[in-house]
Amino acid sequence: MAAVTILAAVVTDDTTAQLVVIAVAVAAFAAVVADTRTSAFTTTIGFVLFEALLADRHGFPMLDGTTTGWHLSVLLAAFGLGLGQRWLRHVRDDAALDREIEDLLHRPGRPASPDE
Repeated sequence: MAAVTILAAVVTDDTTAQLVVIAVAVAAFAAVVADTRTSAFTTTIGFVLFEALLADRHGFPMLDGTTTGWHLSVLLAAFGLGLGQRWLRHVRDDAALDREIEDLLHRPGRPASPDE
């Protein structure tokens, strides 16, 4: 997340564009990593780094209310989208596995006897 924060700072000075870069990184991380707690922790780290280094540039978070709430809501939405994408991919993989098992169970041929 630190590398993404540095990348966002180098690429542009626009706070909205920097927030989009952080949000895309949060969503991608949440979609790829299997542990939800790790994804939530990374989202928290992304929020703190964004607020401290990119949004206010004072070196510590300056929580000012409405603006901070919007930043937090964007990052939480990205986190939710990443988790949703991971869940959909997991459901699709489970459905494919279920179809494969059904195909194996209904394959024509001699039924296996319990003695073998």
